[in-house]
Order: sequence, then structure tokens, then C-alpha cells
Amino acid sequence: MLGHSTLDLSAAVGRFAVTYVRSVCAQSHVGFVETSSGEDVLAIDGLIQYREGDLRVQIKGTTQKSLTPQTGTIDFAIDEKWRDKWLRNGKPTYFIYVLMEKHVPAWFDCQPTLTHAGAFALWARIDNLSPAATHVQFDRTQRFTADTVGAWHESVYGEGYGGAT
Repeated sequence: MLGHSTLDLSAAVGRFAVTYVRSVCAQSHVGFVETSSGEDVLAIDGLIQYREGDLRVQIKGTTQKSLTPQTGTIDFAIDEKWRDKWLRNGKPTYFIYVLMEKHVPAWFDCQPTLTHAGAFALWARIDNLSPAATHVQFDRTQRFTADTVGAWHESVYGEGYGGAT
């Protein structure tokens, strides 16, 4: 651990994951509001803020999954209480899973003219899980990007509102 550290690894991973999502939202020119500590009673970590309304997101980060495979799936075990809360959402709700380099210094590679993030995020819709689901399955090709933020907006608030997936 670094001599100046105040966060343990688990807390640092969580902070990085939320900051990653916030950064993608900034790139998309939309706001992001993090759920206050102790107030995540809906199993939601934040809101992506569009002009017309907000979308709820759950965010988790990990250094335990490989960033190398470009295909396949990853399963994330969920708590029954989370699932039950997600199923009661009134509009699409998403789980964003941020995969990060195992080696902490590689989380950001700072070069003279460029900073590279040693991470990427996957997403899955969670308000429509089976009532018996014990895992959320992430498709490694379904990346969370600025384009995703725009597509979610169109799906919920665009022409297809009400029937969009």
C-alpha cells in the first residue's frame, strides 16, 4: 500500500468504477449523480441525468477479471434483495461492471500527451431479470461507452418510449 493511502483496495476499486462511469457520462455531455453513502436503499449507485429524466444504474468494479477476452460472458452473483429492488423499477435500469487492470499503477498510464485508462466497462439491463435470477450475465461485446449513453436515451426517451428495450 502506498504511504499516503487512505482507501483500502476494495474502496479504491469502487471509487475508480464510479469515476469511470462519471467520465463516460461527461464524454456524453450528460450529468451523473452518485447515490449518497448509506442511501443506496434501492440497490442503485447512481443516476444518469438526461434532460427528460434520469436512468438508474448499479455499478461494480473488479480487478479479478481479465481484460483480454473480447468475446464470451461474465457472470456476477447478485443478492436476492438487489434483484427484487431492480424488478420494481419503473423504467430500464442497468448494471455497469467496470473491469480494471490487476496492477494498480496500470489503472491510468499517464504519457506526456495522452492518458490511457487500464479499464473498460460492460453493461446489462437488470430491471427485467427473471424473478429467480441469481446472477447478472455480461456479454463481453456489450461495452459501456458514450454511444451506449446515447442509445439508452433514445431507447427510453426517443421515439420508442414505452415499448423500447
